[in-house]
Amino acid sequence: MFADVLPAAIAAVLLMGLSKSGFANGFGAFATPLMALAMPITQAAAVMLPLLLVMDMVSVFSLRKSVDGVVLKHCLPAGVCGVLLGWLLLSVVSLAVVSVLVGAMTLCFLLQRLLPAGRIDWHWRPIAWLMAALSGFASFICHAGGPPMMMYCLARNMAPGHLAGTSAVFFFMVNVMKWPLYYQMNLLSSGNMHMALALLPVGIAGVLLGVYLAGRLQRQWFYRVSYAGLLLAGVKLIIDGAQRW
Repeated sequence: MFADVLPAAIAAVLLMGLSKSGFANGFGAFATPLMALAMPITQAAAVMLPLLLVMDMVSVFSLRKSVDGVVLKHCLPAGVCGVLLGWLLLSVVSLAVVSVLVGAMTLCFLLQRLLPAGRIDWHWRPIAWLMAALSGFASFICHAGGPPMMMYCLARNMAPGHLAGTSAVFFFMVNVMKWPLYYQMNLLSSGNMHMALALLPVGIAGVLLGVYLAGRLQRQWFYRVSYAGLLLAGVKLIIDGAQRW
């Protein structure tokens, strides 16, 4: 059975690893849906969680000198609250609604960044709380928390290294919070953990490759790739949500 899902699983984990490194930000939103092509969505999310934790640890270690403490201080408490809210509302919130909401916000953000006037003040602290909470919420529901946090960091015009390092620490803490909640929901079965262990080298390789590539991209191209990833992720999330409606 594992051999049947292996191609989709490898592609999904490699894509998530690249995204976790700060390179190709936004593309990680494709990982769980891609893996879900070969297995149930709940199993795909369960397999991804331990991989996300390990990839986060590799990212944090690789980018430990490039972390914006001010952004983390503002965002981490709200991100944790978002995870808890997702856990509490899981039985009543539709996955389709969350996908469409995050996708629509992502596309609105990109449109807003193109407009010459009327831009939002992204240094306003309630904006940080909102985006971090939405990121934690969407991360718990469907591992799609990347776009909201990336929107906030990109809008602040953070340096690529600091953006990647800050995001790595934020999502490591978010995913640590998700672990006992997934366990309580009986999603962390031995079969899913064995599959995650088999895919672990792919995830680590993806993170290290992404760190290498991100460190060699000029700031202008880093942002272009990130915006392209958000565009594709936004469209993908809306399509996924519409299909589940």
